[in-house]
Amino acid sequence: MERLLGILLLLTSLQVTAQNTKNANISEMTEFIKYLDQAKYDNRVRPNIDTGIPVRVEMNFFVNTISTLSEVHMEYTINIYMRQKWTDPRLQHNFSTITLSHQYGDKLWVPDLFFKNEKQATFHDIAVPNRLITITSDGTVLYSQRLSLTLSCNMYLGRFPLDVQRCPLYLESYGYTTKDLQFYWREEDPIQLNKDIKLPEFDLTKSELGNCTVAYITGAFTCVNATFTLERQFTYYLIQTYIPSMLVVFLSWVSFWIDRHAVPARITLGLLTVLTISTQSSSSSERLPKVSYVKALDIWQVTCLIFVFGALIEYSIVNVLSRREYNTYVRKKGHDQENHLRIPQLAVAALKLSAYPIFQRFLDKEAGEPKSEDDSQVINTASANGAHRPDNVEIPNGERRPSATPSAVFR
Repeated sequence: MERLLGILLLLTSLQVTAQNTKNANISEMTEFIKYLDQAKYDNRVRPNIDTGIPVRVEMNFFVNTISTLSEVHMEYTINIYMRQKWTDPRLQHNFSTITLSHQYGDKLWVPDLFFKNEKQATFHDIAVPNRLITITSDGTVLYSQRLSLTLSCNMYLGRFPLDVQRCPLYLESYGYTTKDLQFYWREEDPIQLNKDIKLPEFDLTKSELGNCTVAYITGAFTCVNATFTLERQFTYYLIQTYIPSMLVVFLSWVSFWIDRHAVPARITLGLLTVLTISTQSSSSSERLPKVSYVKALDIWQVTCLIFVFGALIEYSIVNVLSRREYNTYVRKKGHDQENHLRIPQLAVAALKLSAYPIFQRFLDKEAGEPKSEDDSQVINTASANGAHRPDNVEIPNGERRPSATPSAVFR
């Protein structure tokens, strides 16, 4: 019985202690909120302004997603939980760590941080403003926000699509110089990456930290930066660009095995391959910025275009040489046929010319032996008149001798 009473007394005391602790927390929160609501705290004045010591702000953030990286617009989109930590002696209290509602974020002094390479920024407030504020007893403030940022990233595409891009994130103070405010990275895990980050075209290989404090005419302003190294995945371009273009080049070489006399087939194949490579090149250029330097993909596509265009030019040269060879053959064949027809005629003429002197001597010999005085007189008379025609020779007994001219001989 005594043991049971002891247990009941213990439970009662624990309940009372918990209630007192709860009441104390509520009381602490109430007292601190009253302190902020009163005019004792001015959020327009930075901490340590009376001592002249600059406020040191510890930076770190958690990368939730990297959703988009655009080569055309030279930008990328990132979603982060940005955390800043600094000490404000005016917020020291004797209570435990206090977590304030997001409504009190505007009542505190916060660093005037901005993103130097920001194109567009969004502070998330669905369903409530995504903001966390905790204050420890020594006045250390942890200020965390969820932001979506579209940041500029100057990309060099000379090795595209085998390129590696380095995209920065710059955090800089706008109104406070280094004499008043200083940013620095947390030593332990300054950048935390979500293990589930998956980019469609890139692999996030590493992140680097740096200091980018720069001096302007108005003074030197504190700045820190983080750089993300993104390596492009090659598989997509291998399947969509490189393999199809290689197959088109191989297809253009098929024309070398087609009969050279099949003009429509070879011309059609050559033109189709040239147009295919040209269309593929134009399609690839549409999703890239118009840069003045040559990209690795441009070299590949121009090389493929030279190969397919060379196959078309090769057939044109073959066609011209083939027609020239055919015309030469036709002319040579016609000349041989003409010579074949002329050979008998030349042979007959040569025979006539070679036989004419023989018959002429024979006729002259016959004509040089007249059988009577009258015959000699007739021959001499004919010779004197210039008539050497054998037709004018008179033959005794009233007979006329046949003509001895070459035409008569070979007639």
